[in-house]
Amino acid sequence: MVEARHEHPILSSPIQQIARDHALPLSFAQERLWFLHQLEADNPFYTLSISLELKGALNEKALENSFQEIVRRHESLRTTFMNEKVSIVNETFDAFSMPVVNVPHVEGQDKVIKQLASEEAQRPFNLAKGPLFRTSLLKVNPETHILLLTMHKIVADGGSLGIMVKELPPLYEAFLNQAPSPLPELAIQYADFAAWQREWFSGEVLATQLNYWKQQLVDAPQVLHLPTDRPRPAEQRFRGSSEQFEINSELTQALKVLSQRHDATLFMTLLGAFATLLYRYSDQADMVIGSPIANRNRLEIEDLIGFFVNTLALRIDFAQEPSFLELQEQVRQVALDAYAHQDLPFEKWVDELQIERDLRNYVKLKACYLNILPSKKPLL
Repeated sequence: MVEARHEHPILSSPIQQIARDHALPLSFAQERLWFLHQLEADNPFYTLSISLELKGALNEKALENSFQEIVRRHESLRTTFMNEKVSIVNETFDAFSMPVVNVPHVEGQDKVIKQLASEEAQRPFNLAKGPLFRTSLLKVNPETHILLLTMHKIVADGGSLGIMVKELPPLYEAFLNQAPSPLPELAIQYADFAAWQREWFSGEVLATQLNYWKQQLVDAPQVLHLPTDRPRPAEQRFRGSSEQFEINSELTQALKVLSQRHDATLFMTLLGAFATLLYRYSDQADMVIGSPIANRNRLEIEDLIGFFVNTLALRIDFAQEPSFLELQEQVRQVALDAYAHQDLPFEKWVDELQIERDLRNYVKLKACYLNILPSKKPLL
């Protein structure tokens, strides 16, 4: 889950269903991922995968039927993308199955499970043939299963995982008892949103949104100069790593109080701290930090599986050597202004600002920040 705001909904005509008797349009975000896929088709960087442990007796057929219904409900999960002449076309397919893998009872079983999950996450997708969503069930023992969900980001985002996890329990319960799906049919599908998006972002709407981002990013730095222990490679190698640490409950509460006291969100306060860290190491007073945003600010799309997430470019200025409270206020205002213009797709302003895209220096964002809010609710 990423920082989401609903203070500035789009005041426009509702999203309507479009006919399916012709080539369906891609959203701007899908078009970008399609472009990147052509550069590195086997790169799993744009794969979204999670593993979920299921405890207790499990009806495998009811679970498979539940996913079949989710795939039926959400057209995006039945979509493929191909280049036909000069247009990119998407089509639907009907095949879906959930293979079950029996995990051998051997020493180091956890290592085997991690290896199987890693291999599934690394297996590339074929955008032209599909499917772009797959599940696997690792059977550890009759009372323990590991559910692997893997999909290409061109058809789903992090918010989509939340929708899937929300829909799965009532569907499983219904099919376990040979009952029909209790979920209402969806009024629109992702392709309807994509068509609406391309029609809406034109003319005055596009000019207004672009004007803000052009002013915000004029003469913005292209690179964040961090004192790394080795030079930046000529091309992205996707060999990054992660460093995990915990913030104790006392400090977390203090940060929340500080945020509330200054009419900011915890996201804004932590973003200010992150920017301060980057400034400390780079000594760069002007920087642009990317921040993913859920971008589900229309009622019609709140329950849709699809690739809606957008990226905001948040420009932070340390030139006047602000105190942290002054910086917090600056970050708050920058974030609020960006939320007010969040609807313009990242891909659109990249194109309009004529920013060169390649594998070595992909646009302006060299640092990103997001909040992830874990859920402790059991799946089934």
